[in-house]
Formats: sequence, structure tokens, C-alpha cells
Amino acid sequence: MLSLIPWLVSAHAATLTVGPEATYTTISSAIAASVDGDTVLVGPGIYAEALFLGDKTLTISASESPATTFITGDGEYTVSISSDDATETVINGFSLQGEAHSCLTTNATNLTLMNMVIYGCGSALTPGGGGLNIQGGSLNMSDVTVRDNMALDGAGLAASDGAIISIDGCIFQHNIATNGGGGISVKTGASLSIDDTEFLDNHANFAEGGGLWLLDAGTTSLNNLIFQDNHAWAMGGAISARNLSDFSIQNSSFDNNVTGAESGGGGAIAVHSSNVSIYGLGFSGNLTAGSGGAIFSDESVVSADNITLEDNTALRNGGGWHQDRGDLSISNTLFIRNIAGSDGGGLFSSADSSMISGSRLAWNEASGGQGGGIKLMSVNTTIFEVDLQRNTAREGGGLYAQNGATFAMSMSIIQENEAIFSTGGALVIGETTTNATLQNNNFLGNGTLSSGEIAQIGLGGMAVDLRNNIIADGINGLGVGIVGEPPESVLFTHNNIFSNDGGSHILDSSPATIAENIALDPGFVRLSLDRNFTNDDLDLMADSPCFETGDPSLASPDGRASNIGARGLSSAPDPDSDGDGYTLVEGGDCDDENPAVHPEAEEVCDDGIDNNCDGHVDEGCDSDTGLTTDTGEPELPVDVDDSGDMPTSGARDDLDSGADGLIFGDDGHLYEINGQGCQCSGTQSPPLWWAFALLPLITQRRRTP
Repeated sequence: MLSLIPWLVSAHAATLTVGPEATYTTISSAIAASVDGDTVLVGPGIYAEALFLGDKTLTISASESPATTFITGDGEYTVSISSDDATETVINGFSLQGEAHSCLTTNATNLTLMNMVIYGCGSALTPGGGGLNIQGGSLNMSDVTVRDNMALDGAGLAASDGAIISIDGCIFQHNIATNGGGGISVKTGASLSIDDTEFLDNHANFAEGGGLWLLDAGTTSLNNLIFQDNHAWAMGGAISARNLSDFSIQNSSFDNNVTGAESGGGGAIAVHSSNVSIYGLGFSGNLTAGSGGAIFSDESVVSADNITLEDNTALRNGGGWHQDRGDLSISNTLFIRNIAGSDGGGLFSSADSSMISGSRLAWNEASGGQGGGIKLMSVNTTIFEVDLQRNTAREGGGLYAQNGATFAMSMSIIQENEAIFSTGGALVIGETTTNATLQNNNFLGNGTLSSGEIAQIGLGGMAVDLRNNIIADGINGLGVGIVGEPPESVLFTHNNIFSNDGGSHILDSSPATIAENIALDPGFVRLSLDRNFTNDDLDLMADSPCFETGDPSLASPDGRASNIGARGLSSAPDPDSDGDGYTLVEGGDCDDENPAVHPEAEEVCDDGIDNNCDGHVDEGCDSDTGLTTDTGEPELPVDVDDSGDMPTSGARDDLDSGADGLIFGDDGHLYEINGQGCQCSGTQSPPLWWAFALLPLITQRRRTP
């Protein structure tokens, strides 16, 4: 018998029409005459009345649209629904207005709103929910615009008492809260799900959450949202969340949101004491007078993947992101051109645990402090496959880590970062009880503007394990040096320390094991050091001295020898551009644009070319001086006088009868005799001092293969 009740209700359902010439001239009179299951169909017009639905299950629809059908209230409320029976109510197609009071309030009701405009409701002193105040029950909103409303909290919408809120395809615009939650506030266990919705120019004048304020809320899920031009005074220009155990945001954008308090933070998002998962978010142009230009998180567990933070600014710490305490995990994330007035241009973290992987931080700036890319004060830090490129700071241009217990960085690129003072690349310091491990990283072209400082890696205090790193082309400073207290101990082996302006390293003042390091061109496929990182290929060529020459104890589980540096052998094909059958690397072709030049070619006399790629020019020819190779470098030692004795560099050959065709004159120049007396040229070669003066510039431009 109970199964027949829904059929009986629907069988008796009626449509009651409202309008100037309809059956009912007011919406209230139609509601009074209705029964559960009825539809009240309202014609266009302005209805200056308040609707109280009580316990009825009704559908109230406008026959046209919100642009022609208005409900303005009676000065106390516009729509009120209160029920002890969890009634189901649908309201569709209206504009709701209500100056100085909430436009729609519910208590323990299940309400659906569709195709609505709710605007001009509430005042600065309205307790909560200028537009909508939802206490308990549930609310489903789709295609609703909530704009220009005011309240103390939740100017657009306030939800509490365990309410279940679902919002899809809506707009919250220019709602102003005196305290928090300009667009929405959700408190005391209420849960929230929002999809495909925009939050535009909402304000929280004296508290938190310009767009959205979450306090002690239940499960909260946000997907495919736009937060733009929202403002809060204290925390979270777009979103502020406190004490949430299950909070996720996906596939959303945050642009030009602002917080104004120097003691606050989170130009876009601020989270406190919460568990947060974020994925696929973009942050651009957000600003805070405090810390965390885009994101501020405190005592929270935050997991972030596939995030872009670009052109955000914090006047204090963390131009892109600021994390205090809690645990932080960041992967596949970009920090680009963020600025901090103090520390951590891209990221500042003092989390208990910080893990950063698969990410890139480039062109960030800590204009007045430390860590242009990253400033870390975490207890435990892991950095894996992270690129730090062209970041700037007073100290630690790429990275400044003041470590608590352990610091580990591997397979990372630290390139062309700059410090005004010490350590352009990475500055890692800690107490004597801490440990730092830096293995298989590339430190390339980092520099300092202060002479006599450290260009690439600064170490101090803790025990250091520095192995299998490439440390090359440091500018205006040492490759590796000590900052402050000497490290407790140093294991410094199997690194390639090449061409650093201030020398390779100074670690002698600390207990150190320094062995089996090399100083050779690393043999990258391509390295430009021109601040354009897209034209670099840091894979190793097949003939690289760094390939499989790393520390044997760091070999892979399958027994493969370790490399020096962050990358392995290039997977690019070995080219044979001229089609002569000899490839550039494995085939040893020294000119892959000329098919007549390869290792098996015959040497052609008097053409000034190393035709057979053996490093000699015109060998075996009458014009062969024996001193010039295709690289322009001296080829010594050479037996010029056929005596069998090899002169050392700078030594003069003993002159004989001229059988070898060469003599050294008293002026140190080489002359050719040609076997028929001296037919020497009367013109002396110009001095080469200018070439040697330019040699450092030439070799620097030719470092890369």
C-alpha cells in the first residue's frame, strides 16, 4: 500500500498559475492553495511579497526568465522554507531581491534552485547569508547568479549545521562580507561540492576568504572553478580554509586575488590545520602584503600535483607558496617569475617534511633575502628531479636550505642562478647533527656578483655527502666552498668540477674525503648558458667523461655503473648528416657536413683540413709543420730534428743540416729551409699576444660541443 503513495500524489498534482489575469494574482495565494506535488507557474512581473513554504513539497517556476520575473520580499524576508519533514522544493527561473535582509533562508529543507539571479540582498549587518542562508538540509544550485549581496559572513551564501551544498554552473560576483566569506561561508560540519563555477570580485573586508571561507566544514570538493579579483583583508584572497579533514581542489584557476594584511597571507589560498589535495591548478598575478603570494599553508598536510604558479608576489616570504609546519608534497609543478620581498622567491617552506619532485622553478626572485627559487627550513627535505634556473637572491640564488635533520637532493639541474652575495647555486647549512646528501646533480653557470664568494655550492655545519655531481662554469666564484661553520664531515668524490672562475673547491678546513674527482668538459649534447633553457640538451654524449664513471657504490640495482651528473646518455640518434657512413659520435666523424672528411679518408696535402680526423693537419706532406692540428692547439712533443729526442713544450730543437726542413731562428720563430739553402720569407709573422689575450673569451664560447 505504501508503494502507491507517490503515484497517488502525482496523480493529484496540479499546476496553479499566477499573474495579473491568472487564477491567482499572488504567489503566496497559490502556495496557500497548493498541496504536496503541485506546481506553481508564475507569469512575468514584479511580486512584492514574501513567500513562506512551510512543510510543502512544491515546484515554483517562472513561465519566462529571471529577466522578467522578480520576487522582492516584504522588508523582512523574500523566501523562507522551514520544515521538520525534509521537504523537497524546486524554485526555477526567478530574480530574488531583498534590501537589508536575506533573500532566501532554509531550515532542514532539501532545496533545488535553477536558472536564478539573487542580487541586492542583505546589508553589512545581516548576520549571515545576504543572498542565501542555508541551515541544515541540502541545497542544489545550477545556473544561478549570486551578485551584489552583503552580510557579516557569507555575503552570497552562508551554510551551516551540517548542510549539504552542491553548486554547478553558477556565478558569485561582487558580494561583500564585513568579516569573512565574501562569496560563500561554510561552517560547522556543512559539506560543499562546487563544479564549473566562477567567483569574481568578492570581498571579505576585515577577515578571511574573499571568495570562499571554510571553517570546520565537512568534505569539500572544488572542481573546474575560476577565482578572479577576489579580496580579503587577512587570509585567502580567494579561499580560506580552517580545520578541514578532507579538502580537494582540481582543474581551477586563480588570477589577481589579493590579501592586504602584512601579518596574513595567501593571495589566492590560505589553509590552516587541514588535509588538502590540489591538482591541475593555475595561479597568476596574485598578491599578498604578507607571505604566500599564491598559497599560504600552516600546520597542514598538503599534496600538490600539476600546479602552475606564475607572476605572484608576496611582500614578505614565499612569492609563490609559503608553508609553515605540517607536511608538504609537490610534484610536476612550475614556479615561474614569482617575487618575495624577503625569502623564498618561488617557495618558502618550514614544514616538518618537504618533498619536491619533477618540478621547475625559474626566474623567481627573493629580492631582499635568501633562496631565489626555494628557501627551506624544514626538518626533513627531499628534492628529486627539480630544475632551478635563473633564480636570484641575496644569498642562495637557486636554493637556500637551513636544514633541521636531513636534506637530500638528486637528479636535479641548478643552472644560471645568481646571488648578490654568497652562493648563486645552492647554499646548504645545518647543525652538526644534520646530514646533507647531494648526488647526481648538475650545477651549471651559477654565479655571484661579489668577488671572492662561492658561485655554485656553499656548505656549512652538517655532515655532507657530495658525489656524482657536475659542477661547471661557475661565474665569479668558487665551485664549492664553506659558509659559516665548516661541515662536520665531507665525502667529496666522483664529481666533475670544470671551469669555475674562482677555482674548483675549498674544503680543506673540514674533515674531508676528497678523491677521484675530474675536471673535464662534461660532454653535454648542447649547453648554451644564454638564459634560454629551451635550447639546452643536458643529456650526455657517448664520449662524455661523465658516462658510467660515477661512484661504483651508487651503481643501479641491475649493476649498471652510475653516471656523473643528473642525466644519462642521449637517446637522440647518432647523426651522419653528410652520408659518408661515419656518424658524429660513435663513427668519429670530425666534420659531419663534409663527406670527404672521415676517419678513413686520405689526407689531402696543403688544404689546411684534418681529412682523416686523427687530430693532425696535412701530416706526411712537405708542408706539414708538425705543430698544428685542426683545433689550432700546439701538438707537442714533436721530433723536429730527427734526433729521436722529444723537446718539451717551449724547448728549441737542435739545428742540423736541414734534412727535416725546419729550423728555429734566434727570434723564436719557425723557418722553412726546403733543402736548397735558406729561402726564408722576408716577412715575419705578426706577434700572437692578441690571440692569447682573447683565448679565455674564445674558449669560454667554445666550451659546449
